[in-house]
Amino acid sequence: MKAFVLAGGAGTRLSPLTSYVPKGMIPIAGKPFIDYVINYLAGHGIRNIIMLLSDEDSEVYRNHLDDGSKYGVNIGYSISPRTGTANALKEASGTSTQRSSSTTAMSSQAST
Repeated sequence: MKAFVLAGGAGTRLSPLTSYVPKGMIPIAGKPFIDYVINYLAGHGIRNIIMLLSDEDSEVYRNHLDDGSKYGVNIGYSISPRTGTANALKEASGTSTQRSSSTTAMSSQAST
């Protein structure tokens, strides 16, 4: 199973917290929120994760998550301009393979 995590939104409703940090990287109890998402997915047997990110935030996530090995998962990245959730999923559709029989979409992005 493969999970797509939407994490490319601007996070305007969380401003000023998101002025310098992407919302998924905001610490909760000392860990970035995205760590909880990745650990949750890994704990439920999902080993292949595609992060759907915006150009603006991709470097921060890639530096933190890397290839996912520290979580016991494989993390890939689909990076596109901020043009909405539907476009992010469309852009990422090329990363889905025929071997993946089911897909889980989980969003750390509320519509902004």
